[in-house]
Amino acid sequence: MLLVDDERWVLDALSKQLAWRFCDSVQIETCQDGEAALQRLQQGPVDVILSDLRMPGVDGLDLLRQAREIQPLALRMMLLGPQDFERVVSDARQVDVFRHISKPWRLDHVLAHFQAAFDQAAQAVPARTGDLRHAAAA
Repeated sequence: MLLVDDERWVLDALSKQLAWRFCDSVQIETCQDGEAALQRLQQGPVDVILSDLRMPGVDGLDLLRQAREIQPLALRMMLLGPQDFERVVSDARQVDVFRHISKPWRLDHVLAHFQAAFDQAAQAVPARTGDLRHAAAA
């Protein structure tokens, strides 16, 4: 999974929470900006991408739009601040997001969203998801 946010504390918190829940069954990678995330996506497959909406340079909508072109099978999820949902819904750059996660998030909601994403990814990409099937059973 690839987590993208320009705020280091968000990446650290999510990484810690997801590692605690899913243990060694998923690989967690992080990027602090959209450009670095796009470079990472060019290097090899990612099953789940979570991006913040508001980031300098390449924002979350542009990142996930380009991610859809680079890795069409990757599930795309987006972190939204309290004022962001209307912006995402009305933006012309729709990116077919699997789930939206509100900031601040509740741990049980985040874990449920990621579990659903891992379950979906395991069904969509069985050749690449041996670890994800394990995560679904964890």
